[in-house]
Amino acid sequence: MSSRRFNPMGKLALIAVLAALAEGLAAARGAADEAAAKRLARGKRLYNGAGACLACHGADGKPSVPDAPDLTDAAWQRKRSDADFAKALAEGKGTMPPFKGSAADIEALVAYVRSLAKRAPQADASGFSQRLE
Repeated sequence: MSSRRFNPMGKLALIAVLAALAEGLAAARGAADEAAAKRLARGKRLYNGAGACLACHGADGKPSVPDAPDLTDAAWQRKRSDADFAKALAEGKGTMPPFKGSAADIEALVAYVRSLAKRAPQADASGFSQRLE
């Protein structure tokens, strides 16, 4: 038989520590979400500006020239890693010239291109399109 006694102060201290830990994790997640939103906004600015991406890939990621891929195609995107996208941006691919930006710029562009597939209209079972959010 155990001789352990109930210690209410020890349990209260444990609860306080767990509450502080949960609060710290929530703050860290908020900071990560904010950083991701900033990276996405930076990628969109580059895509529409210095990256000159929209000239061939269109403002919404749909190609405006015959040999440009449809960036809204989730199946096409799933076949490529972020490293594949980054390499194509940095080195160019086919008729696409290399992007002359920083590694952070390329990371932001990759994040933005990834977001285009998430926003693409998808057909549901009835054949109607719906937007995924």
